[in-house]
Amino acid sequence: MKKIWSFCKDIYDPGIHIYFSLNWYLALYAAFAINHKKEWLLNSSPIKVILSLFLILFFLRIVDEIKDFEYDKIFNPDRPLVKGTVSLSDLNIYMIVIVVLTLALNYQYGWSVIYFLLFEFFYGYFLIYIEKLSKTARDHILLNLIITYPVNVLLSIYIFFVFKAEQSNIHWNQYDTMILISFACNFLYYEFTRKICWPDLAGKGQRFYSEHLGFYNSIFWTMSFSFFAMFFLIQAFDTWAPLVLLIPLGFGLSKLIRDRQKKDRSSLPLQLSGSLFIGLFYAVLITLGILDFYMGFDFNTPIGP
Repeated sequence: MKKIWSFCKDIYDPGIHIYFSLNWYLALYAAFAINHKKEWLLNSSPIKVILSLFLILFFLRIVDEIKDFEYDKIFNPDRPLVKGTVSLSDLNIYMIVIVVLTLALNYQYGWSVIYFLLFEFFYGYFLIYIEKLSKTARDHILLNLIITYPVNVLLSIYIFFVFKAEQSNIHWNQYDTMILISFACNFLYYEFTRKICWPDLAGKGQRFYSEHLGFYNSIFWTMSFSFFAMFFLIQAFDTWAPLVLLIPLGFGLSKLIRDRQKKDRSSLPLQLSGSLFIGLFYAVLITLGILDFYMGFDFNTPIGP
């Protein structure tokens, strides 16, 4: 227990990740419930799904720790596996325990959810071997994103499977696709803001999107993801409420423009913008859910066949 607590303290803060899992679940479940005009069920199920998200994200963080070992030895020497506070055997045991606990938490949702979770775990673990077998997949950050990002999308689909298991007569429709794309773009905005760096501040060999795309091209794609996230939410729920996300977007962009000539410039404001954006994105959907379920508002476009 001491080792696992030390590991969490270093790179997987339980409080932050429980809070993140809570918001991800509430926001996405609310979106599906609004779309399908279903009740927002308040029982023990949310606790199980939130814990499952927390455990799966922990599993994926362990995968990152293993597959990034060589890179971390150079650029992140304080990582637990590099420091030796945990061993590879410890991490393998943690992953086995996580798989068992997650499946136990989800058995009530049926075999389709169990099989889906097994696929999520398999895909996540397989990433270790993809990067061992292919130097390009390991070192080219854009290709690496294309290969690894599906594990994030699969988590959102997992929440839909749970929603479908709990409700009756649920069939995937075009608005669910819009919701899923919006969530994917939301996280891509956050992901890009974390890995963009002014050219003169980037160390040789560090993995930044700005190193491959160029600094301003990276900013363009980062902003594009934010606009796509807002656009698809507006289309799905027929409301302009998502435009409130322009606030963190404007903060990050304006700070970036003001600082471009400064010698002490930093990428931190852009990273802060990403954190504010993803938090406000979840808050918007949770608020829409509360207004829809408890105050009689209707934010959903009529469902197609």
